[in-house]
Amino acid sequence: GRDLFARRKNGSEFPVEIGLNPISTPDGFMVLSSVVDISARKQHEAELKRLNQQLANQNQELEAYNYAVSHDLRTPLRAIHNYADFLLEDLSTKVSSEQTMY
Repeated sequence: GRDLFARRKNGSEFPVEIGLNPISTPDGFMVLSSVVDISARKQHEAELKRLNQQLANQNQELEAYNYAVSHDLRTPLRAIHNYADFLLEDLSTKVSSEQTMY
C-alpha cells in the first residue's frame, strides 16, 4: 500500500493506517472508518532494516575472514603434505608397512 500521513494540531505529520469498511444501515450504506497511528510500527521496521543491514555487513566480513584463514592454512598444510610424500618416496624401502601407514 501507500504510505499515508495524518497531521497533528501542531502541524507535524505522523504515519497512519486507514481502514474503510462498508456497512448497511436502515438509512442505507455507510462507511465505517478507522485511523491508527503506526509511528511505533514504522520505527520498529526502520530498526529491523538497520539491524538486517548490519548483520549482512558482518556476514560479509566473516566470509572474508574465513577465506583469508582458509587460504593461510592451506599453504602450510600443502607443504607438509608434499614433504610427507617426498619422505615416503625416499624411505619406502627402509620402513615397515606399519610405519608407511602412519
